[in-house]
Amino acid sequence: MPDSAVVNASPLIFLSKVGLLHFLQLAGRTVMVPAAVAREIRQREASDLTVQALEQTVWLEIVETPPVPSLVQAWDLGPGEASVLAYAYAKTCWKR
Repeated sequence: MPDSAVVNASPLIFLSKVGLLHFLQLAGRTVMVPAAVAREIRQREASDLTVQALEQTVWLEIVETPPVPSLVQAWDLGPGEASVLAYAYAKTCWKR
């Protein structure tokens, strides 16, 4: 199993709603949540299951992301999606 993975809002939202958030750990022991994704989730009510999971799950780690590469900017994605790709792109390039 990889040490870490990065995730967008949709898997966090859907898996927390059905009580299967732990499935994300199949992708990595620690799951990185870009700050833009965390901001998107925190716009929901405090009683929301995903907001609670984000605040209480120790293996979800909120991270700042590098600038979004121009290649990704050209796709016109939302801030959360773009930050996930920027994080993954930066981590992949660093391993080369």
